Amino acid sequence: FLQKVSLHNNHKHIHFPGKERRPPPNTDRGRRLADQLTITADENGSRLQDVLAGRYPAFSVGSLLRLIAAGSVLHNGGRASRRAKMQEGDGVDVAFPEEGLRQIIPRKIDLEVLHEDASCVVINKRAGLAVVPERGAKGNPLMSGLLHYFQHESPLATGELIRPMIVHRLDKDTTGALVIARSLPAQRFLTEQFESRSVRKEYIAIVRGRPPEEMEITLPISTRGVKRGRAIVSERTGRPARTIVRAEEYFGRFAVVRAIPKTWRIHQVRLHLKAAGYPLVVDPLYSGPRGAEPAFRLSEFKPGYRPKSGRVEKPLIARQALHAHRLGFESYAAPGESVLVEAPLPADMVLVLKMLRKFCGDG
Repeated sequence: FLQKVSLHNNHKHIHFPGKERRPPPNTDRGRRLADQLTITADENGSRLQDVLAGRYPAFSVGSLLRLIAAGSVLHNGGRASRRAKMQEGDGVDVAFPEEGLRQIIPRKIDLEVLHEDASCVVINKRAGLAVVPERGAKGNPLMSGLLHYFQHESPLATGELIRPMIVHRLDKDTTGALVIARSLPAQRFLTEQFESRSVRKEYIAIVRGRPPEEMEITLPISTRGVKRGRAIVSERTGRPARTIVRAEEYFGRFAVVRAIPKTWRIHQVRLHLKAAGYPLVVDPLYSGPRGAEPAFRLSEFKPGYRPKSGRVEKPLIARQALHAHRLGFESYAAPGESVLVEAPLPADMVLVLKMLRKFCGDG
């Protein structure tokens, strides 16, 4: 979905609020001053990278960050930092390359919208959809789909291209409730709630073993000294982490639990459940032999079951059995009011639970 675009001529007709133009100076090393921005009240307090993302919704965040890193963005006349907090009235100059910036093309995808108001939208993210593109990814289907939804499908759509603002993340193969802000003020408001841990988050997980009816796991989690994208439980280098786990239903050697993280470390629920002795029935990163196919099959628990001769048994689920079930936060659109969203379980987890109840449920 990412395509190279030229900004040499076709960028001139786009209007951005709060921006003043001046004639471009002489070209310097293949770049020209395309835009001079003035930070607005709505942008006050936002990071530079978020301001640029909002001003240029068609460009990938990665491309905009590369502009900053290359020194092509000036903040009040000096070299800019991606995380610099903007103040109303600040000046930002953006020098675009003649070619090579990547553009996100709005494209329709299936989105299950659970809640929407003037400030945000909450979707039931499906498995396989990355919130932030992985290294080397050729596209950003979620952002393309959200751009299209905001522009054409939303009840609030006006045809204008609006940048979806990511507030928090779910792992690529974790399903469930994901909130996306519609503006910088809403993003800041929601992000502050996540940072203060006032957001209510609950996960449903299908695990191996028979956990107690309720337990609290307090094991520190670290990313130091491990491969990028992974984490470990470490008393020496870890940061404090706390998860409440409640058993919802038992199925012989398996159970479905509700996990309520009180801190939000990388892969916290997955790591805590495994460390406590109750790993997800499928977790390619943390459970099972390294390199083995991630799968949970009927033959694991149905007595005497064998697939028909010559047929390969299909897995009931082939990704981590984890779902972000509930998400609660204070509304930006209606100050003082709370929003609680519940995301229905995906089909693969519904199937697993159906089969477990049929062949080994015990209440």
